[in-house]
Amino acid sequence: MPRVLFLDESGDHSLTKIDSQYPLFVLCGVIIEEEYHETMVTSALRELKQDLFGHSDIILHTADFTRNGAGFEAMAEHEFRERFFSALESWVQQLNFKVVACVIKKDDHLSSYGTKAFDPYILSLSVLIERFLFEC
Repeated sequence: MPRVLFLDESGDHSLTKIDSQYPLFVLCGVIIEEEYHETMVTSALRELKQDLFGHSDIILHTADFTRNGAGFEAMAEHEFRERFFSALESWVQQLNFKVVACVIKKDDHLSSYGTKAFDPYILSLSVLIERFLFEC
């Protein structure tokens, strides 16, 4: 059965400027069967958004819902916030998927490999694609 890999990153992949407050680069992926995603997952997510926000065209982006912006202004209300996270957690727990992730401590990576250090994004991507191919 064909599978898809969805990716997202956290942090900056630059090795020339490392933020001491967040010296990591994280690339994370979700592996899911294509047909299952296109049918069950997509429709359940649409229903979740419709139930919570009254429409389904909102994008669930962590930066937006943790800062109560870009359509998530209702998150400022404690009751709605609890309802949102409870519904989201319940939805995720019902899904059938695998998570793959690669976390690079950039300062350690740079000190170990120096000028031969791979770009953290490229390194992480190669690890996740390898895991994805094993699943396929």
